[in-house]
Amino acid sequence: LHDSLAYAFTEGGELWVQWGEETAVFRDSLQQPPTRSDTTGSGNILAPMPGSIRRLAVAAGETVAAGQTLLILEAMKMEHAIPAPFAGTVSQVWVQEGEQMRARQLMVVLEEGGE
Repeated sequence: LHDSLAYAFTEGGELWVQWGEETAVFRDSLQQPPTRSDTTGSGNILAPMPGSIRRLAVAAGETVAAGQTLLILEAMKMEHAIPAPFAGTVSQVWVQEGEQMRARQLMVVLEEGGE
């Protein structure tokens, strides 16, 4: 066995463990998933996990269709497209490309209506 240093932290009900170039994420299986009211009912689009903003696909004032990509979040060495949960207008963009995000951090605010 080789001695190695591991780092661990908790974020949004998850335990993240990193050692060397490996990362493992453990989730509490009893934790309730977010409801529509705390993610999309108010139009608040929250980061589903820690990561960095790879690309913004919209700007404030733009009209978007349901399912349209709002931004790309890079997390766990993968790119995750974050879609609009409903048709509407982007009222606020709270992030910039390259910005590090925490889980459940506000990224975009949508107002219902539009396409």
